[in-house]
Amino acid sequence: MKQFKLFWSYRISYTERWLERMAYKGYILKDINRFTRIFTFDKTVPPNKVTFSIQYNSGALSESLKSDGWQEHSTTGKWGILKNEDIIVSFYPSRESLFKRIRLHAYLFLMLSIFYLSTGPINLLIFETINTNDPNYAALIIPVLVFLALAGLSTFVFISYRTFEKKTFNLKDEIKYDRKKIRKIRLAWMYQPLQTKIWLDEMHHKGYELESVFATIFSFVPSRHEKIAYEVTFEPKLKSDYYIIHKEIGWKLKYTSNMSLLNYSIWAMPYDEANNKPAFSYDVSEKRLQIKKAFRMNMTIAIFLLFVLAQSMYMQWVLDTDSSTINTVLKYLLTCMTIFWILLSVKIITGYRKEKNLLKES
Repeated sequence: MKQFKLFWSYRISYTERWLERMAYKGYILKDINRFTRIFTFDKTVPPNKVTFSIQYNSGALSESLKSDGWQEHSTTGKWGILKNEDIIVSFYPSRESLFKRIRLHAYLFLMLSIFYLSTGPINLLIFETINTNDPNYAALIIPVLVFLALAGLSTFVFISYRTFEKKTFNLKDEIKYDRKKIRKIRLAWMYQPLQTKIWLDEMHHKGYELESVFATIFSFVPSRHEKIAYEVTFEPKLKSDYYIIHKEIGWKLKYTSNMSLLNYSIWAMPYDEANNKPAFSYDVSEKRLQIKKAFRMNMTIAIFLLFVLAQSMYMQWVLDTDSSTINTVLKYLLTCMTIFWILLSVKIITGYRKEKNLLKES
């Protein structure tokens, strides 16, 4: 029996459950052709209750996995399928290599779509078609179809990645209390982690503890704890066990950008006065390295976006001489966006300098 699954390598959890259902129906996986995307099955009698785990570039099976019932079932290229025939499975293989692959593909497709739309031929063709007296819409068909295909693939891969990411990180909402809230707006807080941390401490001294964060809106409730430690963190790349490790220690997640790349998180931990104030790190040099890493990443994004906006501005203001209402609106929108990112870049730089001064004083 053969079945075709085009995007199985992005829908990992779904594919694993599908293989388990096929085994339960009496069809056990024999082979996968990673080029044709065809799964080959053998008929088994009686049907098997099997747990599958898809692996990518994971190397040899460890002794701990073998002792827990896992065994190699099928391999093709860098892909491997592990199976476990135990009724209760308590230990699962690591997802780290698989997670990194899907994340890389998701962001790669996303960046290609953005770059193609902003600087590709579709942009020039659209403006040329709009501005001509005898528009040739047929010339737009292929560029538009290419963009739609790329955008559709990017959307699918990114949604699959986000689903897999949430499952891997085991993200669950923290318990929220039904108490009187106050809300505060703090713009660009992610570019000032130490200053935001000090501000949260000041709010706690006033009798309010952080409950949740939505974008730049911080929700506070009357404090139930005498002492609370806060951490505002930035991680360029998260590992699959990042949230689990900190939650097991006792930290409570108050906010996360839910993205494993360029991730910002806010954590809180109540503690007793008799104990030292908990922290992710007590090493000043390590904190300085984290701040510098966040600054470099933020400035890289800002410079890239300013570059794209500058190209678009050049096309609109210099190459395009049309003065139609649509073009005029686009020109001023691009100008406003460019000014916004210039101001934000200044905010990133000044925030970084203040962060360094705070570290020197601590």
